[in-house]
Amino acid sequence: MSQRDGGPAFPTVAKIEGGYIGMSLRDYFAGMALQGMLTLGPIAGQDHDIESQVQHCWRLADAMLKQRAATP
Repeated sequence: MSQRDGGPAFPTVAKIEGGYIGMSLRDYFAGMALQGMLTLGPIAGQDHDIESQVQHCWRLADAMLKQRAATP
C-alpha cells in the first residue's frame, strides 16, 4: 500500500506487478469530493474553472488520507 494514494479503494485478491488492479483510495476520495461539489452548483465568490475544482478535490482527498492515517 502506498502512503501517497492510500492503497486500493476496493481491495481484491488479484494483484499485478508493481501495484494493484483498480483505483486508489485517493482517487476514490477525490471523485467523491468532486461529486459532492458538483451537486452544490455555483457558490458565490468561488473560482469555478475546472482546474481549480479538480485541484481542490485532490487536496481534500489528501487531507482525508492524512486524517485517516492519524486516526487510531
